[in-house]
Amino acid sequence: MKPKNNQIRNIRQLIQLFHSYGIQLTGRKKLRRFQDQLKMDEIFVHGLIFEVEYLLQKEIEGNWEDLNCPKDVIERALIEN
Repeated sequence: MKPKNNQIRNIRQLIQLFHSYGIQLTGRKKLRRFQDQLKMDEIFVHGLIFEVEYLLQKEIEGNWEDLNCPKDVIERALIEN
């Protein structure tokens, strides 16, 4: 099944957003924990999640505390898309 053009555009936009926060998504880097390994304060993590919601024009449902790494945020954002 081929991804839709919207999905590809959303993925590209998410990659750019994470890069603007200095977060690389290649290899195992996408599995780094926000607070422990990336040294991000909780407020910045919540700001990142808010920007993901704004970028995709949708609300990420569930507990944000369960989103521990970039991969978690991207999966949740794209699954609900």
